[in-house]
Amino acid sequence: MSKYFLDNFKYAIFDLDGTLVNSMPVYQDTYVSILERYGVERGFSERYYTNSAGTPLAEQFRRMLPSHVFEEEPEIIVRLVDEFFSLVESLDFELFVGVKDVLHSLKQRGKSMFITTGTRNPQARLERLSCYYFLVRAIGVDELPKGPEHFHVFAESLGVTVPELCSNSFMVGDGPSDMQLARQMRVGYAIGVTNTVDSEKLMAAGADETIDDIRDLMTLA
Repeated sequence: MSKYFLDNFKYAIFDLDGTLVNSMPVYQDTYVSILERYGVERGFSERYYTNSAGTPLAEQFRRMLPSHVFEEEPEIIVRLVDEFFSLVESLDFELFVGVKDVLHSLKQRGKSMFITTGTRNPQARLERLSCYYFLVRAIGVDELPKGPEHFHVFAESLGVTVPELCSNSFMVGDGPSDMQLARQMRVGYAIGVTNTVDSEKLMAAGADETIDDIRDLMTLA
């Protein structure tokens, strides 16, 4: 096998929705439709959802709901998050073109690969898509909130420290929050894929590089 840039890293950490799985348009429409019931203008919530891609769903609802709603129903965030997932979890989403080929190639190059996601039940979803085989571990918010805690679990599964994991990893995500998380954890290289927001937003959030297609990972120089 020829040498290429990502051979400098032992580990790969991927976001799931919008990065490997083409689910974001449906997720956005579901989020926006729920908020419309509370008087939140559709265009406003659409823009926010796109620009906050990768942010935990509970926080996305909290930012958009009018303050009086919390006074009337203090536990509303939990209910809306459950409603959102109950609507989308029954749907079948497709992988972006080339995802399996990329994961296969990376596994062949000896990468240990992980998924960190703000949705639930990622292992079951990836098993249905016949690609969990490529991964060491996938963690969703049903286990732990998306954030540094996921990296601690990944490191433990490898028997390494968190700094060792992060410095030897590249991370791929579609949202500004993914790039911010990569920077927070001092990941070795952060790659934004422009499936959800443009390159400028991803670079501003901390991406080292952006790609337009997941298959471009295999040609980085």
